[in-house]
Formats: sequence, structure tokens, C-alpha cells
Amino acid sequence: MPPKKVRHKSTAKQATSESLKTPRARAVRGRRGSLADLPKMPMDIIFEVLAYLSPLDLLGLARTSKGFRSLLMHSSSARFWKAARRNVRDLPDCPRLLSEPAYASYVFENTCVECLKRTLKPACPDTLVRFCDRCLSSLTVFPTDLKNVAPGMPDFQRATDLQRNCDPDDQESNQDSDDLDQDLDQDSDSGCGDEDGYTYDVFRVCVAQRKQQWQYMHDRYLKVDVMSLYKLWQTTPEDKYDSMILERRRMIYELHEAADEIHEWMDQRQNERLEEIADKKRNREKRILRTLKDDGWEEELQYIMANKSLLHDFTTVSTIKQSKELTERGWSRLKKPLAEYMESIRQKLRREQHESQTRTRLSSLKKAVESFKKEQRMMMPDLEYFALVPSIHQLITGTERESTAASEFEPENFQLETTVSEWKKRAIASLVEDINLATAAGLPSDTDLGTLALGRFFSCKERFCVGGTRIFIFPDVLAERSFHVEPPKSTEVQIPDDYKVLVQRVFQTTRHKHQVNHLAFQAMYGIIKEMGLDPLAATVENMDDLNVRLICDTKSCKSQDHHPGIQAVYTWHSALQHAICNSDAEQDVKFRCFQCSNEATPESLPLAMIQTLENAGSVRAKKALDMSPHWCCKRCDNDGSEYMHDKELVERHLCYSHGIRNPGEDDLYLKRASYEHGLNMEPIYLLSRELTPKQILDLPKLIVAAIRGGWADTRP
Repeated sequence: MPPKKVRHKSTAKQATSESLKTPRARAVRGRRGSLADLPKMPMDIIFEVLAYLSPLDLLGLARTSKGFRSLLMHSSSARFWKAARRNVRDLPDCPRLLSEPAYASYVFENTCVECLKRTLKPACPDTLVRFCDRCLSSLTVFPTDLKNVAPGMPDFQRATDLQRNCDPDDQESNQDSDDLDQDLDQDSDSGCGDEDGYTYDVFRVCVAQRKQQWQYMHDRYLKVDVMSLYKLWQTTPEDKYDSMILERRRMIYELHEAADEIHEWMDQRQNERLEEIADKKRNREKRILRTLKDDGWEEELQYIMANKSLLHDFTTVSTIKQSKELTERGWSRLKKPLAEYMESIRQKLRREQHESQTRTRLSSLKKAVESFKKEQRMMMPDLEYFALVPSIHQLITGTERESTAASEFEPENFQLETTVSEWKKRAIASLVEDINLATAAGLPSDTDLGTLALGRFFSCKERFCVGGTRIFIFPDVLAERSFHVEPPKSTEVQIPDDYKVLVQRVFQTTRHKHQVNHLAFQAMYGIIKEMGLDPLAATVENMDDLNVRLICDTKSCKSQDHHPGIQAVYTWHSALQHAICNSDAEQDVKFRCFQCSNEATPESLPLAMIQTLENAGSVRAKKALDMSPHWCCKRCDNDGSEYMHDKELVERHLCYSHGIRNPGEDDLYLKRASYEHGLNMEPIYLLSRELTPKQILDLPKLIVAAIRGGWADTRP
């Protein structure tokens, strides 16, 4: 059990000893602590020190302690303020209406007298009192509210209101008013009014302009003037009102006259200060730039000065625009971060120089490849492939030479024939690999796809690509711009990613790359097998020689070819087109074979009719080939220019430009285009006799167009 707490009582002796202990003084920190002993100094020394201060220093000293405030704000200390004004060059004298501290605060400070908010432009500059728009209502008073601020005092703004009790029947008062008007008019001639004899105000008047020109405020009286005149009015005998008002108006007039001079001096002082700051900035900038040039950063500085964004960053890092002198200590702190920044600029400059040099060399490569292509007229890879070949990459990005001579970019230096030959082998091997992945055929990589029926046609699996609805034919598919073959890789040469991006940017290569559709190979494999041939050995000639046609045997096929009373008949070309357009990952299109013969049997199709309709479709395909925009003039190619259009316009061009009326193969040629092969990829349609004319017109547009084109027949 814990012991019981006992309350201890102090004895009288202990209380007496504790009361005799000296209390510990509280430590005073900050500005008051450092100036705590200053008032204890002899007054002669203090007065001597005050004589060397500026008005701004006196304002700061008056705010340090109550003792200094009471000393410097007393009217007897005006001599200190006058001595301080004499220490400032060309400072105008203080107007009589203002006190010395108020005058010093207006001239040397930029804060509102009420809220101490920074105010560069006072609301009413003519009053020589600095206050913001927010404090205008608390420091001024409307003429209509004068009776509330100064009860009983008349509005002395006009000479006719001087009388405290204006009575129209009082002739003595009216006579006094007339005498006062005469005195004011005489005084205006002596410098207390304007040229028209209108005397100035007894209060400082504020006219506050709003942001919009049509908004304004009525005149306001400065409240401090109203209160000072109110006290003076209360203590002045009635017979002295005239002289009091005249003296007051003289003081207001003198203040207005001095305001322009004071503001001019303030503007001059501000301009001198700005020029001084500009000189410090220029000196600091010169020293920093001179030091950086001496350290070997001259080229980087020129690069920075030519780039606005880099110049802004450099100004922030180097503090070059600060308005203070650069000392050794300041430079020691600035040297390390500035050196790191300049090193980053050096690396950036080197990268840009290397990129510019690489762009020039890539342009030379482009010219060499185009020249070689015109001479050989052979299928070639795109420019991106050439630029990514390791040997060519080394030649272009070689840093051991400042520049590369044009002779080094001749076709023989690149060994373009070897490069194109290797590219073709790699392209064929890539296609064979896709065929093997799709069909598990196991074809060797050097298979001749030009004769093999299985490798005759290709399609892109991207639906947004033209290959999604068109058939590409070998070997023209190799000339397709979107057909991409990976360039050879070398363990000794690593091609950086930024170089690849630069190549794509310079050559403007297409972002889309064909992805071979495996469904095309699977469909072709099934078609060849259905027609009774070996898919691994069947050639294009073998497939064309067969008198076999195909009919779609897929019940759920969504093609418009399937319609009651319509029989679509496919060749092995058009069957592949039908399979690609209607197959998906869930279902394959299947076909059934029919022999074509001149003898009508249930298991055969009429051969003569089929061939007639197919010939009509072939004529249509040939016309489409002639309308291809890839026909070129060989004569223009030989001259170094190029003319490419459809066949009819190229023939007309040869006639009028080169005088050739019957052009042949030596005069024009068709550029390789994998989807313009002149083959009819559409089926022919056999219509039942039971279809009425109205039913024929209501058929799908595709079948109606075939009937009008001649590759659909209404005879069974």
C-alpha cells in the first residue's frame, strides 16, 4: 500500500527568506533588446548621432521603442528632422501643413498610413498622404457628412459660408462676408489663389478615379484636415476667423504648389535608384559572363543567348539579374551549381550538333538510294531499313570525322545491291515463317514463294488497314511501304533508340506496319487441299489449270453473296478474298468443289458460261489496273524528274512531251503496288430463272452491279 500523502506547510522563516530573493530579470530578445541601453546614453551623444541620420533612419528609430518615439515625435525635435532633410540631396522643404514625420513617410516609404499595405501609387497624390483605395473611406469624409465629424463648424470651402450663423437680414454679417470676399480676391493676386480669383480649399480634397472612366466619386475632404481645422475653429475667437481661413488657404495653396516639385524629386530619385540597380545588374552580368568565358564555356554561352527558354533557365540558375554585387563568397556558392548547369548545356549542344550532322548524312543517304533505285528499278526496302543496317549506321554516326564527303555516300560505298539482296532474303524468310506458324507446313526459309500457290497472297490482320479488305500479292508485297522487315543486328554495333526516332522523323516513315494475317494462309491451305492438290507443292500454274470452282459451304456465312435464288461461284483467287472478309477467330469459311464441264450434270458447272463471266470480271480488273495512279514515265526518270499518274494520262504525257504516240514497255511502267495486281477477286453469280425482275432489282447492290457489269448471268 503506497504511503499517504502529507501536505507540507512552509514556516514563516522560509517565507521571509524566499521573499528576500532577487527576482530574475526576463531576457529581452530582438531589436528592443539590442537598443535597450541606447536611451541611457548621454543626450549630447544621441543628438550628435541624430544629426547624421536620414529621414528614413529617423522613422525607423522612432519605431524601435516608446522612448525614441516620444522624443522624435515631439514638436521640439523638428530640428532633428530638418537636419536629416539636409542630408538628402535636393530634397524639397516640408510644406507647413505637413509634419516632418508625415512628410518623411510620404517621400521615403511606400506603405499606406492606415493599413501599412504596400502602395506604390497613392489614391490621391495631390494630398501628399499615401493611402490605398481600401482605406479611402476611413481617412476621408464627404462634405455632406461634415456636420457629423465636426458638429457646429460651417463648411469653409467657400467664402460665402464663413459666417457661423448666416442670416440674410443681418446686414453686419453680410458686410463682413463682402469684406472677406474682397480680401480673398486681393490675396489671390498675391499668390493664394488661381488666375480667376478663385481661392483654394481649406481642406485637402480627394478625387478618387475608378478603373472605368465613367465611374467617379464625389470630392472628399481629408479627415485629418477637418479635425485640425475643427480644433482650431473651437479655439479661435470669432473675429479672427478671416485671418484663420486665409492662413489655412495659404497653407493648402503652398502644399499644392510644392506637390509637383516633391513628386518630380521622387521620380528623379526613383530613376536614379533604377539606374543604380541596372548598373549593379550589368556589372554582375559582366563578371559572371567573363568568368564563365575564362573557364571555357564561351560556345555554350552563345548557344544559351540564342535560345529564349535556355536564357530564362540560365538567368534563374546564375542569379545574373540580381541587383547586388558579386563577391568572392557569393561566387564560391554559385560556382558549383552553375558548372553543373553549363555541363548539361554542353551535353545538349553536343547532342544537337550530332543530330544536325546525322540529319545531313541521312539526306545524303536518301539521295544515294533514290539514285540507285532509278537506275536499277528493283524492289527495295524503305529508307529506314537502310539507315538501320549496322554498317551504314556506323558510316552515318561516325564521330571520328567532323564531316562526311559526298563521295562517301555513293551507292557503291554502301554496297546497296548486297543490302537489297539480303533484305529480300530476310523478307522471304519472314513470310515463310508466318506461313509455317499459320499452317505448320514446315517450309524451308529459302522457299520460292513466287511459284508456290500457298505463298501467293497475303493480308494484313489490322482491320483499319487497307490490307484488311485487300489482298497483297507476292512479290509486290515487298514493295509495300508498310511492309516491315527487321534489319540485321550485330553484337558489335548497338543502335540507340534516339537514332531510330531521328530516322523516323527525317524519313517520315509510316507508323503502321503490316501484321501478316494468318487466316489468309489457313484459308489458302484449305482451298488448295479441297481442290485436290498438295499445299506444299501446288504452284500457281497448277491452280489455274484446274477446271474446278468453289462454292461457299458455310451455313452461317454473313456475306451478301448468299441470297435465295443466287449461286456465287469462286475461283481460288476470289475464294480467298471471300474467306478473309468473312472468317474470324471463332469460325472458318469452308468451300465445296465443283468440276466445270460442257456437259450438264448435277455435280458440275457449265464451263463455257463460267469462263465467259470470269472474262468479263477480268476485263474489269484490267481497267482498274490501268486507272492505277502509279504509272510512271521512263523518259522523265532518265532525265532526273518524275511523272506519275494513271495510264491514260501518262500516255498522253508521252505523246505531247516526248512525241511518242504508241508507247511500249520501254516508255512507261507500273510501280510495284501489292494490291494492284490485275486479278479478278470477285465471284461470278448465277441467278435462278424463278427470280422475277422486281426480285432481281431488290437484290443486294453488289449483285446488281455484277449483273450490269456482265459477270452475273440469269441463266441457270
